[in-house]
Parts: sequence; structure tokens; C-alpha cells
Amino acid sequence: MLWGAKGIGIARSAGHPYDVWTKLPENPVIRSTEFGVTETRSPDGQPLFLGSADPSNIWKHNGRYYMLTGNLLVLNKVGRQPDAPLSEQGDRLYLFESQDLKTWTYRHVFYQRRPEWTDRSGDNMCPSFLPLPSRPDGGKPSGKHLLLFISHNKGCQYYIGTYRDDRSMI
Repeated sequence: MLWGAKGIGIARSAGHPYDVWTKLPENPVIRSTEFGVTETRSPDGQPLFLGSADPSNIWKHNGRYYMLTGNLLVLNKVGRQPDAPLSEQGDRLYLFESQDLKTWTYRHVFYQRRPEWTDRSGDNMCPSFLPLPSRPDGGKPSGKHLLLFISHNKGCQYYIGTYRDDRSMI
């Protein structure tokens, strides 16, 4: 849930039929410093702009929750400028982690543009990250994951890869 200029909020449902939702009192759980952008500092003190818009699914792995956020608004702020650093151009996703769904910490860039796949104008929004089964009818996990997202100028896209817990998809 995007709370306008405030940031990302979370709501919970008590269960089936999922027709009643309650917003967390801690909302927004990821605060925006401007609409869809969170400005913070990198460990070396440099300005760091993170997407705080259009998350999709939250997943749990090894007892922690994870969420991806998109980059369109960061791209519009810094990545489209002619002199923009390569790291800010094109599509990328930001990974956040939480132990309790209330307090979220930025971990790192989860996916960053690969020039052989996309151009500098592409963006990633509404990302979903899902494990793939070993067979079409289900079965044990295959070890592969699907990263599904929407690019405003290229449409719906996906990547299939192996998730490395230490960094990101490869």
C-alpha cells in the first residue's frame, strides 16, 4: 500500500475470506522523504535514493520478511539526467528486510540493470518474487525463482534465476 508522500504502509487480514483488513499503527513502515523516494545516506556518507513505491509481495525466508520496491520515481529524480551515474540509470529494485513487519531496514540493490537486457530508460515497478516448483503441477522447490515486474515503457517482464541469500538474483 502506498501512502502518498508518506511512504509504504502494510495492512493485515485475520484470514479467509480476506475481506477485512487492518492497517498497522506503525504505518508508514518505510517512510518517503518525497513521493515514492526515500533519501538516506550510504555507509560512506553519500546521498542514497531508494524507491519507496509500489511494493508487491512480501516473502519470508529464514524467519525474516523481505520486500522489494521499484525505482521509477528514483529514476525520474536522478537516473534520467544526461550525467547520471551508471548505477542510477535504468531498472533496479531495492531489497528491504524486517523481523516483525513493522521496522524495515534497507539491505541492498536486489536487481540492477544489465545493459545487454534493458536500456537506461527502463524501470521496475510492482515487483513480485516467487519460488518456482520443480514440476508444472507443483512439487518440491526447483531452486529457481521468478522475478516479475512492470516497466512503464516496456510492459510486464520477468526473469528466472537462482536466488543467492547473500546478495541477489543471478
